[in-house]
Amino acid sequence: MIPMTFEITERDKKLLYFLVVFAIVIGLGFGVLRPLLEKNQEVSQQLADARIEKMDKETKIAKIPLLEQSVASLEEELADIQGSFYEETSSMEIDLTLTGMALACGLGVKDLDIDMPQPGGYVSLVGYRAMLDSYDSEQKASGIDFPGAYAAKITMILNGSRSSLQSMMDSCASLEPKLRVTELSWQKGKTEDSYTLSLSMEFYMYENVTEYMAGQAAAAEAAAAEAEKQPEDSLTEE
Repeated sequence: MIPMTFEITERDKKLLYFLVVFAIVIGLGFGVLRPLLEKNQEVSQQLADARIEKMDKETKIAKIPLLEQSVASLEEELADIQGSFYEETSSMEIDLTLTGMALACGLGVKDLDIDMPQPGGYVSLVGYRAMLDSYDSEQKASGIDFPGAYAAKITMILNGSRSSLQSMMDSCASLEPKLRVTELSWQKGKTEDSYTLSLSMEFYMYENVTEYMAGQAAAAEAAAAEAEKQPEDSLTEE
């Protein structure tokens, strides 16, 4: 058997060298190119996100002057509205206010009871239709709550002349709607021109806006926490 021999020519050597170099270049190129492409994709996405965020913030910043104008306008409007009510007032301050009114009219204060509202116990008003329906059904009508306003319920018994008592009622009427008489009754005294007047009143106060916002935020957080808790409770039951 005649052994076979292969002779590598100079041309073959050059071709093999070229193929080896080409393979190395392709391999190196892929190893370098792929990370670059991946990095390009990552940075391009980050840049796009950054530009979107920048545009969003620029839009919000552009709205700041309008928002400031809106806040100023609403603050002015709220101040006008709150001028119809008292600021948040303690029971002692209410006592001093009403006692001072009575003394200024020449009356004696026989009794004064002040029932202060509880935190979150906002004003609740019953509509006229609901009030009429409650008379027909003999069931207590439910009112509509108005967050941001409180009312202290007051019972006051006064002694004095008829003219003095009338002056007191006129003074109370002049303060509406911040002070509203809800019920009254007269009773003749034992001496001439001596009367007793029983008054039921509501003393309306507005809530500090900062405290109102804090209360609303706390209520929203509590509602969100309760909503998150419900799915967990249902899974536990299962």
